[in-house]
Amino acid sequence: MRFEWVHAEAFGPLEDQLLRFSPGLNVVTGGNEAGKSSWHAAIYVALCGMRRARGRLSLTDERFAARHAPWDGGPWQVRALVTLADGRRVELEQDLKGRVACRAVDADLGRDYSSEIMGDGAPDGSRWLGLDRRVFMATACVRQADLLGCLREPRLLQEHLQAVAATAGADGTAAAALERLERCRSERVGLDRSSSVKPLATAKRRLADAEAALQRVRTERVEFLRLAEQIQREAEAEAEARHRLALVEAVQTGVTAREVRHRFRRAQALAGEADVEIRPPRGPAGLVAAAALGLLGVALLVAGPPLMGGVALVLGLAAAGSLLRSGDRQQFSLQQSELLQALLRGRTLDELRADAERREADAERLRGGLAREELARVGLEADTAVQRRRLAHAVQEASDAVAFTRGRLERDSRILHEVPEAEEEFAAARAELARVERLSATLDTTERFLRAAQERVHRDIAPVLAGAIGRLLPEVTLGRYREARVDPASLELQVREVSGRWRQAALLSHGTAEQLYLLLRVALAQHLTKAGEVCPLLLDDVTVQSDAQRTLAILRALVLVSRERQVILLSQEEQVHGWAQANLGPRDQLIELDAPVPQPV
Repeated sequence: MRFEWVHAEAFGPLEDQLLRFSPGLNVVTGGNEAGKSSWHAAIYVALCGMRRARGRLSLTDERFAARHAPWDGGPWQVRALVTLADGRRVELEQDLKGRVACRAVDADLGRDYSSEIMGDGAPDGSRWLGLDRRVFMATACVRQADLLGCLREPRLLQEHLQAVAATAGADGTAAAALERLERCRSERVGLDRSSSVKPLATAKRRLADAEAALQRVRTERVEFLRLAEQIQREAEAEAEARHRLALVEAVQTGVTAREVRHRFRRAQALAGEADVEIRPPRGPAGLVAAAALGLLGVALLVAGPPLMGGVALVLGLAAAGSLLRSGDRQQFSLQQSELLQALLRGRTLDELRADAERREADAERLRGGLAREELARVGLEADTAVQRRRLAHAVQEASDAVAFTRGRLERDSRILHEVPEAEEEFAAARAELARVERLSATLDTTERFLRAAQERVHRDIAPVLAGAIGRLLPEVTLGRYREARVDPASLELQVREVSGRWRQAALLSHGTAEQLYLLLRVALAQHLTKAGEVCPLLLDDVTVQSDAQRTLAILRALVLVSRERQVILLSQEEQVHGWAQANLGPRDQLIELDAPVPQPV
């Protein structure tokens, strides 16, 4: 493939300008602000276009647009005519702003080839070379910054070999996959460090926390079950204390009921014997009167009529005897009354009977559900009130213990729900850690396979690159180095001196490093381009940091390279301009940007 012309209809500072190219070495010269870097970008994008995708542009495309979109904000368009190895001449049109009017048409037949080279929604002419726009940029486009990087850090030669070899032809190569694999490992696994917030460390912390929480709630559940057993024992103890109290109360109430019933019966009997009216005693006045009547009778017998005296004496004695018998009866009734009053205790006989019946009913109620054998074994103490108070105190203590333990159980009842939740969280945490570890193991296995594949790719590409570099190496280095080799494992580039000593390319002089870098790009372009095609090279100010001797060495290398492929070199150096005027051949061309620009076809 070679460019015949590129037309910048509207590209950065370029407007309706066209450059025609020769098949060999094309040297495009001009001072600062002449548009060399713009032309370099325009040539690239005229061939490869820009990816068209929904949403925002990628960061790379945003930077490209910010740098090269037309300054006036109008249409952004470039065209190019390229000739392929099979003889087809294809005109590419790239609508970089709208990204709609993009096509590739046969310049002679008018046939549309856009579908052959469509990539990411836009025609990509590098696909005819077996590449894509990203790989073409990495191999065929050499900028000043690329050479400067190799001069400042020569090991970039090796890194560039690795990077470009890994991206050869498609995104799905081993190194690209390894890079994505590493990103995947970083994002989805991460390092096993305590400070890491990535999935592996997070999953391990989660599992540790879940395990600690599960252990805690299991311990609390054991304590809860112990409390449940304890409250059962305490409830049994309370029930036993209440049972003992109930037995004593039933027996004591029965005893009291029998005593009241006995009192009632005695009171009833006494009340039956004392049906006569009980009068209060007459006192000593009756006896005095009886004695006086007797004395009167004696006096009458002595001094008066004897009949009157005898009658008075008999009456006095009869009155005294009657009074004595009446006093005995009165004394007996008073004793019965006092006993009866003691039995009644201030109540009537009916009230005492009602009290006895009530107490008997209470005793019967309290005996309900209690075994006769247990009641028979109950022993009442002398002071039953003290006995009952002691038993009631035991019941209260047992009841308080049950209430306290029940409160703790109610407070800790949440543990019944927390244990299943903790077990579920532990299982989920363990499953998550297992998932991450399986992913890590899968990534490890995949990485081993990919690295093995990468090593095979390196072993395939290493001799090819070494042969391509070594073929031009003696001429480019004026015979100082005659052979090159590439380590398949590291893709480290080495060259062999005339003396036979091998030297690492990273340790060579700046001039030699520049020459090797150009040869490396040529070798890579040659290797990556599909059979039957030749990839052109686009170079932008690659000699700007070189001294005169190194500049000549680079130009000599480009002359050799241009024998096989088209080379487009853009430069601001007067030395390069003078050299081009003196040394370019019939297949080459010097383009001066300060000169009038030909009109577009």
